[in-house]
Amino acid sequence: MGLLDRVSTLVRANLNDLIDRAEDPEKVIKQLIIDMNNQLIQVKTQVAAAIADEKRLYQRQQEAQQQADEWQSKAELAVEKGDDDLAKQALARRNSYTQTAQGLQEQWQAQSAQVQTLKDALRQLETKVSEAEAKKDLLIARSRRARAEETVQKTLSGVRGVGAMSDFERLEEKVEQQEARAAAYTDLSTDTLDQKFATLEQESEVDRQLRDRARRRLPNPPAPFPQGKGNYSRIGGAVSKATDSAEELKGRSGPAYAAAKGGVLAFTKWVAKDGGRYDIQANAVCPGPVVSEMTCGYEYPLSAQPIARMGRPADIAEAVLFLASNASNFITGQGLNVDGGLVMD
Repeated sequence: MGLLDRVSTLVRANLNDLIDRAEDPEKVIKQLIIDMNNQLIQVKTQVAAAIADEKRLYQRQQEAQQQADEWQSKAELAVEKGDDDLAKQALARRNSYTQTAQGLQEQWQAQSAQVQTLKDALRQLETKVSEAEAKKDLLIARSRRARAEETVQKTLSGVRGVGAMSDFERLEEKVEQQEARAAAYTDLSTDTLDQKFATLEQESEVDRQLRDRARRRLPNPPAPFPQGKGNYSRIGGAVSKATDSAEELKGRSGPAYAAAKGGVLAFTKWVAKDGGRYDIQANAVCPGPVVSEMTCGYEYPLSAQPIARMGRPADIAEAVLFLASNASNFITGQGLNVDGGLVMD
C-alpha cells in the first residue's frame, strides 16, 4: 500500500469516526422520515403525471377512431352516389385514421400497464412510510432511554470513584467532630447537679402519671374487693349483674328463689359501696319475663303489665350496655328493672 493510499484510508477512517460520534439517532430518524415523505411526494407526482398521460392517450385514440368511423361513412355515401374517386379518397383518410387509432391504442395499453405498476409501487411506499412513522416514536423513546441510562451509569460511576468516596468520608468525619465539640460545650455550660435533680423530678412526675392512669384502668381491683369472679359483666369500671324482678314481687316464685335474688341485690350494693374507692360502679339488671328457652311453655299475666308483651333479649342487652357505658358513670348500687313495669302492679 502506497503512502497516498494509507493517508486516504486514515482520513476516511477519522471522518467516519467523527460522523459516527456526531450522529444522533433521534435526529437521523426524523430526517429519514422527512426524506421518505419527500420521496413519497415525488412518486405521487410521477404517478399523477403517468395517469394524466394515460388519459390523454385514451382520448386521442378515441378521437382517431371516431374520425376513422366518420370517413368510413363518407366513403359509403360516395359509393352510393356513384362517385368512386371521392370514395377512394374517403377510404384513404379512413385507413390513415384507423392506423393512428391502432397506434394510440397500443401506446395507451402500454401506458396503462406502467400506471398500474407505478400505483403498486406507490402503495408499497406508503406502507413503508406508515410503518416508519409508527416505529419513529418507539425508536426515539428507546434512544432517549438509552441516553438517560448511560448518563445515570456515568454519574454512579463517578460517585463510586475513590475520590468521591474519600470526600464523603472526610465530610462525615468533619461533621462528627463538630457534633463532639457541641456536646462538650453543652456539658461545660450545664450545672450537673441541677440537671440531675431536674431529671429526678421529671421521672417522678412521669411515674405519678403512670400510677394515676393505672388506677383508672385497673383491670382487677386489689383485695378485699372480689377479683372479677362470678357472673359479673365488667366493661371498664362498670360492673353489672343480671337478676330477675321476682325478688321484688314478694316471693311470687317461692321464698328460696326470692331470697336468692334479694341476696344478689344486696351483694350488688355492697360491691358498689366497697368498689367506689377504686372508681368502680356496680349495678344489677332485673329483667321480667323474656322470650327464651326457659320461659317457653309458660303463660305470664302480660295484661297486668303496662307494656303488655314479653321482653326480648335485645331489651336486656341495651340496659347492660347503658350501665357499662360512660353515660352511667354516676350511677352505682342500683337495680334497674327491665320488665315492662311488672313490679308496679
